[in-house]
Amino acid sequence: GAVDIESTPNGAGGYFHAQWLRAVAGGGYTPHFFPWWLEPAYRLPLAPGESLEPFSEEETLLMAKEKLAPEQIKYRRYLARTFGGLAPQEFAETDTDCFLVSGRPVFDVHAIDARLRQLPSPLRISQNAAECIWLEPQQGRSYVIGADVAEGGAEGDFSAAVVLDLDTGLQCAELMARWPLSRFAQELARLGERYNGALIAVERNNHGHAVLYALQHEFNYSRLYQHAESAGGTAKLGWPMNARTKPQAIGALGQMLRDPACGTAFASRRLLEQCRSFAYGDDCAMAALPGTHDDLVIAAAIALAVREQGGGLRLAGVPR
Repeated sequence: GAVDIESTPNGAGGYFHAQWLRAVAGGGYTPHFFPWWLEPAYRLPLAPGESLEPFSEEETLLMAKEKLAPEQIKYRRYLARTFGGLAPQEFAETDTDCFLVSGRPVFDVHAIDARLRQLPSPLRISQNAAECIWLEPQQGRSYVIGADVAEGGAEGDFSAAVVLDLDTGLQCAELMARWPLSRFAQELARLGERYNGALIAVERNNHGHAVLYALQHEFNYSRLYQHAESAGGTAKLGWPMNARTKPQAIGALGQMLRDPACGTAFASRRLLEQCRSFAYGDDCAMAALPGTHDDLVIAAAIALAVREQGGGLRLAGVPR
């Protein structure tokens, strides 16, 4: 038999949101999204001689992409007046902005939603979606990889990595999977070699030390980021995510997302959806909402923070 789960979004971070994200990622159920304009009754007739012009840029895009009639645009304006900020949830238009973020989002949700509507398709996705490629490595270019490490069990957080072009900041690739620590180190080394010996910055907290050890001693990867807590201080392998460095890294990501000239740097739906559900808690700590993940958020933030430092002013081993 078949099991169907049907619901209005009811906010980001809940059970249905978690199930939806899992389905979109290829696990569990098959996702089906039905925007409000599929209902024939959702339109308002125009009075004789009535014109809705000028149309907003968003309305013009919707009419071109979804073939909406003026009567549907009039109904959409009615929804905005009547429901205000709840309209995207109660009368969904996309499968991202319909999940309203509760609390205080860390990042600009409107900027993220705008980018989600214009994402490029990946050049290649691995069979289990653990690896996605948008831009192949180019000869002579330099790259940085930010990595967030998880324990690797069947449940819980993912290990994740984000590859950025050191000069442009464009996202080139990403990893996201529940791998054992040694396997994640192996995949990082492979990805780093592929992207011209990219500088790899691993969050060194908790299990990060094991991944750094494996990169150095099992896979002989030398381009590893080192961090000094103070000017002239002793540099240690990896990126330390703490009360001082986390705002720095998250701030770099937030600035990139807000800047219209840079907001198109990110190509990953998974990354942007994680950014969307990254919020301040009651204690003002920044973290993923319940039922969501922030592994790619942390990986991207580390990569951007290292890039802002000039792309690896401190390296382990001999630069290639």
